[in-house]
Amino acid sequence: VRVKEYGKASIEVQDNGDGIHESNFEAITKKHYTSKLEAFEDLESVATFGFRGEALSSLCAVSDVVITTCDNDDGVGFKLTYDHEGSVKHKERCASDRGTTVSISNLFATLPVRLQEFHRNAKREYGKMLSLIQAYCLVRSDVAFRCTHQANANTKSKTDAVRTKGKLALKQAITQLFGSKQMSSLVEIVQVPSSDDPTDDATLDD
Repeated sequence: VRVKEYGKASIEVQDNGDGIHESNFEAITKKHYTSKLEAFEDLESVATFGFRGEALSSLCAVSDVVITTCDNDDGVGFKLTYDHEGSVKHKERCASDRGTTVSISNLFATLPVRLQEFHRNAKREYGKMLSLIQAYCLVRSDVAFRCTHQANANTKSKTDAVRTKGKLALKQAITQLFGSKQMSSLVEIVQVPSSDDPTDDATLDD
């Protein structure tokens, strides 16, 4: 995740997944669209991250959206520019690693009042975003996450706001996110299977 000026300039999210096939370019930013479900039962087996169509549709409505994606290992993908209706207005070939990058800029430009509110509270909203990313880091400690922030969009200087290496145990992820001192102050809670006999859950001392 790459953030510039607390999201006021741009926000970019990149993954190293399977990319998006060209046949789906027109549909991914439409409402109620997802390529992950073909039947109701598929809801029980969704096991991957990904960019949901409903979210992309909403982003197109309130910002300028550019998607770069590659579904092969040849190093050649597509750069797609979408309009506010979620339709592709420009498509071109580009160099790209396998995976997908979604970039948004001019967030809330179509909603002047909301834009003013966002700019006034950008740092607070940025803090909420970091908290969400940290939560993902803990839920999926096996996945590597990195979020960088560029305070000034006109410079190349950026800092790591959140970073984990992936393939970690939960305790290791907590240490990477919050430090060893915070980890040492935590108390582990172990869930013990309950017995069918309710009296087994209570102990009485003489």
